Amino acid sequence: MSQFVAVHSGCGAPSSKPHAAACRQACLLAMEALRRGVSAIDAVAIAIQSLEDAPCTNAGRGSTLNELGQVECDAAIMDNKGLYGAVGALQQIANPIQVALALAKESRGVSSVGRVPPLLLVGEGAKRFAQQQGIAILEPDSLVTERSRARHERDLAIVRESEATHTHRTAAEGGGLSSARKRAKGDGHEHQQSTHELEEKVQKASSQDVSEDKDAEEGEEAEYLLDTVGAVCVDAQGNIACGASSGGIAMKRCGRVGQAAVFGAGCYCNEDAAGPRIACCTTGTGEYLIRTQLAAKLVTALQARENSVVSLVEEHFLASPLLARLPNRIGGALVVVCDPKAQTIDCTIAHTARGLVAAAMGASQQAPLILEARQSSEAEGLSVCSASCGVRFRVQ
Repeated sequence: MSQFVAVHSGCGAPSSKPHAAACRQACLLAMEALRRGVSAIDAVAIAIQSLEDAPCTNAGRGSTLNELGQVECDAAIMDNKGLYGAVGALQQIANPIQVALALAKESRGVSSVGRVPPLLLVGEGAKRFAQQQGIAILEPDSLVTERSRARHERDLAIVRESEATHTHRTAAEGGGLSSARKRAKGDGHEHQQSTHELEEKVQKASSQDVSEDKDAEEGEEAEYLLDTVGAVCVDAQGNIACGASSGGIAMKRCGRVGQAAVFGAGCYCNEDAAGPRIACCTTGTGEYLIRTQLAAKLVTALQARENSVVSLVEEHFLASPLLARLPNRIGGALVVVCDPKAQTIDCTIAHTARGLVAAAMGASQQAPLILEARQSSEAEGLSVCSASCGVRFRVQ
């Protein structure tokens, strides 16, 4: 079987150069490992660790900050043999994907005292497990960069301004706090709309960073932080694995866990040894991807030979009844289908955001192929754009 690697740096509106460079580096490191005989799941961890270390991604160091100005990350990893491990709301760890990998490997079977090993650990429990595995626990602020701190202060000002406006409006309407609570209880949709309006303000402020970065010097990283990064790898034995890692959404509540750490939402592989081996990792608004369980839905539908990746993202995400009343439906996926019978590996990215940068590389290739799928700001959240590539291989 031919080895294969595909990675992406998160959907949003990325500046091409730094994100293409980050994806290229992750691809090369993972392919080098696969050529040495490393397993697919270990190669995925290598690729994602490289993306976590890249300053332009929203994973690991430099991630978006929570409401208290802290880095809290989510990550998960899975392979076609049933290994799965995930961590959520994890602080003080440079590479959360390594903790998820250690948990996945420990999840085999039952412990000596009969306890079923966990698949997901969060917060302090996840950090304690990491320490037990010999993974370094860093100082609380060591993952916070000057750029992420500045962005947090700007977003915090937006939130405070919005809260002040809301308080003033409530007082003007009369009835005090009691009446405000009754109004909120009686009209949850109005509250939901105001919450989304606030999120859009923060998002627009981030989008402004994109236009400012267009005039940046060559090689300077993009100011705009994206969403979950991900990777899919196929090893020489035909095993397939996938993973995801994320710093989450800006100004998130402490302890919030996004789709990157949720089974079936952040990453998913099938276990069908007879047919094509399929893996998927998602990126976008975590709560929406959790609602739709997009990763598992895409893999299951493709295994049943249902339509294309693009049409399935439209059906199971953009047009999902679970998101019918929700605005700004940002999400997408990287999908790899390895078919030993046809001797092909196909890679597709499809999303509803402004853009997504990815890279893919087969064992016979000297350099990764960069994939980009972009659309206008007017189409964001309303349509699906995509890019794809494929390789042929000889069955050994």
